[in-house]
Amino acid sequence: METKWTKEQSRVLKVRDKNVLVSAAAGSGKTAVLVERIIRLVTEENVDVDSLVVVTFTEAAAGEMRERILKAIEKRSKEEPDNDHLQKQISYIHNARITTIHSFCLDIVRQYFNEIDLDPSFTVGDEGELTLIREDVMKELLENKYREADNEFLDFVDDYARGGNKSDRDIEELILKLYKFSMSYPYPEKWLEENISNYDTSDGIEKKPWYIFIMEEIEHTLKEISEELMEAVKLSEAEDGPFTYEEGLREDYKAFERIVLETDYDRRGSLLSEYKFIPLSRKKLPDTTDEKKKERIKAIRDNVKKDLKILKEKYYAYSMKTLMRDMEKCKRQITVIVELTKEFINRYREAKLAKNIIDFNDMEHFALDILTGRDASGNVAPSQAARDIADDIYEVMIDEYQDSNLVQETILRAVSGVYEGRNNIFMVGDVKQSIYKFRLARPELFLEKYNGYSTDDTKEEVRIILSKNFRSRSNVIDGTNLLFRQIMSREAGGIEYNSENFLNTGAEYEDYGDDTSVEVMIADTKETDEEYEDIAGKELEAYMVAKRIKELMSGYMVRDKETGEKRKVRYSDIAVLLRSFGSYGRIYADILAKEGIPVKSPTDSGYFDTFEVTQILNMLSVIDNPRQDIPLAAVLKHIYGFSDEELAKIRGESDENTVSFYDCVKSSESTRDFVKKLDKYREMAPYTSIRDLIEEILQATGFGYFVAAMKAGELRMANLEMLKSKAEAYENTSYTGLFNFVRYIRLLKKYNVEQGEADIAGGGNYVTLMTIHKSKGLEYPVVFVGAMCKQFNKMDVRSPIVMHQELGIGIRYMNKATGIKANTLIKESIGRKLDKENIGEELRVFYVAMTRAKEKLILAGHGNIYGKISKYLYIRDLKPEKIKPSAVLKAADYMDWVIMSLMRHKSFSPILKCIGEAVPFNNEIFEAAAQFNVKIQGAQDIMTDRVEEVIEKNNEKQVYLHWNVNHTYDYDIRRKIEAIYSYKYPYAADLELRGKVSVSDIKHMFMQMYDDETEPDERVRGFETEEKPVPFFISGDKKMSGTLRGTAYHRIFELIDYSVFCGIEDKEKIHEEIKSQLKRLREERLAPEEYFEVIDINKLYGLISSETGKRMTAASKENKLYREKQFVIGIPAGLVKEQSAEEDASKELVLVQGIVDAYFEENDKLVIVDYKTDNVANINDLRARYASQLEYYSRALEQITGKKVKERILYSVKFNRELSI
Repeated sequence: METKWTKEQSRVLKVRDKNVLVSAAAGSGKTAVLVERIIRLVTEENVDVDSLVVVTFTEAAAGEMRERILKAIEKRSKEEPDNDHLQKQISYIHNARITTIHSFCLDIVRQYFNEIDLDPSFTVGDEGELTLIREDVMKELLENKYREADNEFLDFVDDYARGGNKSDRDIEELILKLYKFSMSYPYPEKWLEENISNYDTSDGIEKKPWYIFIMEEIEHTLKEISEELMEAVKLSEAEDGPFTYEEGLREDYKAFERIVLETDYDRRGSLLSEYKFIPLSRKKLPDTTDEKKKERIKAIRDNVKKDLKILKEKYYAYSMKTLMRDMEKCKRQITVIVELTKEFINRYREAKLAKNIIDFNDMEHFALDILTGRDASGNVAPSQAARDIADDIYEVMIDEYQDSNLVQETILRAVSGVYEGRNNIFMVGDVKQSIYKFRLARPELFLEKYNGYSTDDTKEEVRIILSKNFRSRSNVIDGTNLLFRQIMSREAGGIEYNSENFLNTGAEYEDYGDDTSVEVMIADTKETDEEYEDIAGKELEAYMVAKRIKELMSGYMVRDKETGEKRKVRYSDIAVLLRSFGSYGRIYADILAKEGIPVKSPTDSGYFDTFEVTQILNMLSVIDNPRQDIPLAAVLKHIYGFSDEELAKIRGESDENTVSFYDCVKSSESTRDFVKKLDKYREMAPYTSIRDLIEEILQATGFGYFVAAMKAGELRMANLEMLKSKAEAYENTSYTGLFNFVRYIRLLKKYNVEQGEADIAGGGNYVTLMTIHKSKGLEYPVVFVGAMCKQFNKMDVRSPIVMHQELGIGIRYMNKATGIKANTLIKESIGRKLDKENIGEELRVFYVAMTRAKEKLILAGHGNIYGKISKYLYIRDLKPEKIKPSAVLKAADYMDWVIMSLMRHKSFSPILKCIGEAVPFNNEIFEAAAQFNVKIQGAQDIMTDRVEEVIEKNNEKQVYLHWNVNHTYDYDIRRKIEAIYSYKYPYAADLELRGKVSVSDIKHMFMQMYDDETEPDERVRGFETEEKPVPFFISGDKKMSGTLRGTAYHRIFELIDYSVFCGIEDKEKIHEEIKSQLKRLREERLAPEEYFEVIDINKLYGLISSETGKRMTAASKENKLYREKQFVIGIPAGLVKEQSAEEDASKELVLVQGIVDAYFEENDKLVIVDYKTDNVANINDLRARYASQLEYYSRALEQITGKKVKERILYSVKFNRELSI
């Protein structure tokens, strides 16, 4: 059926040759419209799909969009089989630029690497590895600064390193914070330098942006205070007002007006400090006086006193002379932190280039360097590369535009046609859903165009608003509109929420007879019954939500997404959204599970703090260094099952307090087996991959089985698999060894590198518990927004350094020598700006939360709710639709906004009547189209039903506890159970098979068989060296591990040109040629620098001068030498895994993959050469290890080339000898 587009959607689809901004409200089908626009351009206007640049927010969104476009093109192509254009598009789609901004930038960098002198073999760094590099660079930077002993730096550290131990952690965090913030600018170092001038007071400060802003804020505050004082005067003049107050209130107002009119900073400060309220008359008032008016007047005066206190303490505590003097002092401090950050940027860039890796910031800034330059006037202009790209681009389309930053904006403008006078930028987004300020998104870019573009389609820059919501029931939409029409404005939220931006109902829902009103559930904790006093407010709220979920599950009806038919609600239809997880999330997850509600939730503090991952990391830490008491005790308790009492006994076996816990463990009889296993793991660590070490721990200790049997065992096992994958990823970085892996993980935790828990395949019937940020882009039939009374986080405003895109950097004046610590005026200004923007972001987060609901929206919180009602009671009598932005910005939590917005609505009338307050019938908000159901519940209301359930369950438990297990109650069921448990799966042998294995896996299996057949002292010890490893910082000898040493030799053997050695017999000449080749490889950076440090020329000479080397040289001369040949072959599983006689050899096909070091043709047959760097006692031991590996190499080469392998040679680097297999 053909889609019916709305009038506004049709405008979006038809407008051409314009710069277009589409402001698309939640649920308005913006993605569908964007895809349809692309499809129409390609199929109806013959635009090539690869001439479009479509930037989306995630790879998943890009993939989904590409798939939808391809299906539409294929469908149209079947209808028009002779259309050559459509046939081409089917092949073009695979190279189309439908991608994320980072992938787009990466393509630019790969294509134009020569423009920025970048090695084309670069890779994108793993975030963990980049974190290690940053810490190493930071450590080196600060150590150098300490060595230089610059007084400015030392004074800065003394002032800004908090705590008695003077840790560098605070300084590191300041540098990293400033680094990350600056990288959201096109030219970060330039931006950093400009911020120093903010502290230059030589020409005054009146024209500086931060000063202009704070003066405007002060004027606005003074004006509001003046209006409030006048309101108090008018209340006293009313017929039933407290008329005896009038004289004093008028005096207050007149005195305050002098402050408002004063423009000189110091004189206004003096007037503020001298201002005192006139005591109100205490004359007895007549009985007809309205007590509410008296209370309102007192509330106004209290609010004004608070506002004046803030003005005096924050902005007028010191004279202008003192403020400017402090800023001059801070100029030295800001210079230090800016210079440190600039040096860190350069050092970090060099460290990454040395390892030939880049990060996401590099992608953007390298692309920016490639695509832009400066014109004759010094303005940013597109480079020739950008112009060449722009010539091939029909249109640039940007999804989720509200989340762009300045760097991304500059890049995409450079490849568009705007510099050539072509209007071809198409932007889609919703500033009301801009919630990524913490990722340095700039919603101001969206707002600038929203306010500047025209609604007239004939103009060059066009704004189109999509306000119809096709997701939600009308009650959800009306409820959202009622709240945000009152509280969202330009001052609070960034955009005026008016009729232009209202959500309009687009979806049609059948009336199922259920209550679809927006519910507000509040657990009142002000007066809790004595028997429930031990239940915390958060728990009470979670129990309240659990109770409501159970009620919904008893028969609430929703529309099925697939069939469109009504059905009963399922757990999977329900989402509980929280602003952040933390303690709230933990409590919600525990209580929902306790109440029998299946729930899927993340952990509160991240992947690395899950129980199972923490214990394996503790084990690895102990293997690396057993003299760590806390990890050692955790391992003994959680992995090896020692109780707290047993651990205390082990520690108490030594009388000496100086003896470490590890020494106690070593000497204890009860831990003898543990110590033996630990020693074994420590011996394995130098030559065993970390993934294999983790696998060995899980198997040998049984911890893997223990975790699998725990609650949510499937998810926990997935977390452990994820840890193994991270170990593999780590071993592909430039760092090696268990010590660095433990450090790698520690830094990922320290810097909160987002991991997310592992996910388990498939859906499930469970309630989803998630953060509001994670829910963006999702929808659920039933949505609970929990923790509504959780106070907003304002930590960033209280930091010693604050940063803002326009106002710069604000720093606190600190002098430890004098004990002075004070905020500068610039810091107060930026702090105020950030506070307003943060509250605006919270408004948008709340909007996102409310608009996730399709059919039922429930807002839940807990606290002293009647206190909130009393606080906002004055709003009941306000006439203007909009609540003052200043009141909105002072809100402490989401529930404040709900209460102030409902105060004038009919849905709140029962609450007002209950507390004896008048209902505002004459207010236009009163009859607004919205249905709210406000429920204030006490602990007894919430918990009574649960107590009855607990009693009932306990009775059932007693029945089962006294069950007669010797009596058969149903013989048929018994026979069925016995049949089930006696069943043997006929293909059990195949369960352990893997679909793909490497030759190394098979080699390890045969090595294990070989080990089992030999005496312990005869077993091969892998890559382990005979001497115990000693860290280079102790020995001074920086040695490479055996595994990496082997990698170095393999790489050099791969790169050496053997043909030049043909005919050379003289040892010195061969040595000279080897040195020459190594020099060339080093200069061309074809191998890491550390490889060349461990290569022994005599070992290379040994291979080249050997009989095998000479044969390879001759083959190379004839171009018949092949190296590093990759292969994948399929062979029967029975040949991979030996099976017992009673088992049938499996016929399942298994893929075996591997890489042949080298082979060459000789007399039309093949000779395989495999280099080995193993440190074995006897060269013949290699035969036992690698015979099976070479057998698979032979199979693969014969299958690939069709030629016979006549010989297989193992070459031992250690012995400089070849061994024929």
